[in-house]
Amino acid sequence: MRSTAIATTALALLLLSAAPGEARVFMAHGNACQTDALVAIGYDLAGAYNSRDAGSVARTFECPLNITYQEGSLTTIVQANTVVVNHHRTQTVSCTLENVDFDGGVLFSNTVISAVGDPHSTPQRLFYTIPAGTLAPGVWRVHCFVPPPDNGVQSFVTGSMLMTSE
Repeated sequence: MRSTAIATTALALLLLSAAPGEARVFMAHGNACQTDALVAIGYDLAGAYNSRDAGSVARTFECPLNITYQEGSLTTIVQANTVVVNHHRTQTVSCTLENVDFDGGVLFSNTVISAVGDPHSTPQRLFYTIPAGTLAPGVWRVHCFVPPPDNGVQSFVTGSMLMTSE
């Protein structure tokens, strides 16, 4: 009986001590992205793309990353990336991860750039550089500059991921 109580107490302490330090992952599909142009963005299972209606115009997509954290905590960002598919043969997709405070001031910003693509390109996972100790509070979003369709083939923002320390 005593060994069962000790084992139960030890397991409870282990779970409680591990819980606050566990990483949490927040994901946003490309379909959450928006742009200021009504006809220049399309959506399908792969994510958001610069539609054929855009002609030869590149567009910036704004993609929210909704995260939660405990008020007053020291939750930090551990890792973040965005997945894109670039089908353009001469232009890249560039994405900027940004954290703004509730007054609109930029607290963090980092930009990543895809490789030039082709009509048969596969997804590229673009990893942001996150300095140690980057705090989670604020509004996180990704801005991606997406080239126009190249010979009728669109480039996509498939989604983004952000991992916190707890």
